[in-house]
Amino acid sequence: MKRILGLFFLCSMVFVVSAKTPKAKKSFSGPTRVDLTNLENTFEKVDGIPLTLVTGANAISSSGVYYIDDSKADADITISADNVVLDLRGRLVQSITVAGNFVKVLNGSVAYASNTAISATGFHDIVFENLFVENSGGTGTTYAVTFSMCSNVVYSNANMYGDAAQLLFDTCKSIDVRDLQILGSGAGSFDYCASMSLCSNISCRNISISNQAPTYSPLYTFSSKNFVMEDIIISQCSNGANIGSIDLFSCSGGAMHNCSVEPTTNGYGVRLYNCLATSLDSCSVIGAAQSGFTFAGDTSSVLVTNCLAARNSLMGFAISVNGTVDLYNCISSNNTLDGIRIDGGSKISIDNCSCIDNAGNGITMEDSLVLDCTVENSLVTGNSGHGILVQDNGGGIPKQGAIINNYVASNTGEGIYLRSAGIFRFTVADNKCIGNTVGVEQDAGSTGSNAIFNNVALANSVNNYVNVSGTNICTLANLNAGTQTAWMNIQN
Repeated sequence: MKRILGLFFLCSMVFVVSAKTPKAKKSFSGPTRVDLTNLENTFEKVDGIPLTLVTGANAISSSGVYYIDDSKADADITISADNVVLDLRGRLVQSITVAGNFVKVLNGSVAYASNTAISATGFHDIVFENLFVENSGGTGTTYAVTFSMCSNVVYSNANMYGDAAQLLFDTCKSIDVRDLQILGSGAGSFDYCASMSLCSNISCRNISISNQAPTYSPLYTFSSKNFVMEDIIISQCSNGANIGSIDLFSCSGGAMHNCSVEPTTNGYGVRLYNCLATSLDSCSVIGAAQSGFTFAGDTSSVLVTNCLAARNSLMGFAISVNGTVDLYNCISSNNTLDGIRIDGGSKISIDNCSCIDNAGNGITMEDSLVLDCTVENSLVTGNSGHGILVQDNGGGIPKQGAIINNYVASNTGEGIYLRSAGIFRFTVADNKCIGNTVGVEQDAGSTGSNAIFNNVALANSVNNYVNVSGTNICTLANLNAGTQTAWMNIQN
């Protein structure tokens, strides 16, 4: 036995060194996974110390490798020593509390705790894997699994069932959550399914949350930085009316890749509020009860690429920020209102995007808070409102912008419409406007300071252009005013 324990402690010492300098992941510079190779090798070589449970409190107060030889479903286990491996061996216990460092728990079920099933506060290098967590937790903020002020935590290959199956990380560093499923019955009264608050270096991969109805959000991240979320699926869930199924609040330095939200019975699909330096790639929201993607507050330096918003009950993409947002190669289709609506933000860029068959406008720019907005290289077709609309809708007129090299066709209203008097410093150039009501139109009071040139309009049902005249640059507005002959205002 001395030889065995000596081997365990030697490996543990090696593990302590390696855990302090984990290797950085190539795909993301921040979050890292805790390397427990040495501890795992020890566990494979050592059969372990049998642990016979009793009803109620059970303590592990010495380092070692343990396994359960007799299960008590109503047993509560506290691990108060460092360097402990506990193999549940498929057994069921009621709760596990970690009060030590370098602890690994695996292979079993933790269920039927009236409050918290798994918890750790103020410890580091903790691993829970291959677990079922069932029918634990409670209402409000009583979480089934909670880690507070911990670092280097792995929570992987876990299945959580029940209407209070909540997971909380509070003020933690270096979190690795992967291969997680959270499933409910659509009832219950609790705040979040998975919440990360005041955390840094977060890695969340391959997570599925379904059939849950939290008061706020299924997946919530608050005031956290340096995070990656990849392969996240939120399905058949409800959330708060003005919050996202995936909700990032006051976060920075993050990346979301291949995340999806499908039908929600309340709220937005994905929301970023007061977020900085965040990217979204290959994400989708289909059938949200409000807008698909919404960006609001002091949100800035956001890059959205290859994302899809479809069949949402408000807008596909709603942008109302005090900073910059770039949408590239995104699709917004069949939404109840506009494909993309911008009513706040400076240097908003819409590039190589498609807005198709929305029940409102394809793209709307409105409000005086919109400054320097560009729409270019995009497809805007089949929308029930206008193709691209710039207007004052009570909040003032967008200050300047450019609409360049877009294909705008078969929209019920105007193709490109500078709708309100006083619109100035807009460039409308190199667009093709075909089969709309009017190809290019601007309000009569806005004809003095916009540059409208090199556009082609053809087969629009009322006119190819309206009020493109006066002192605008290179308009040749006196040519081909009918609907059958193409109008091309080519620069001289």
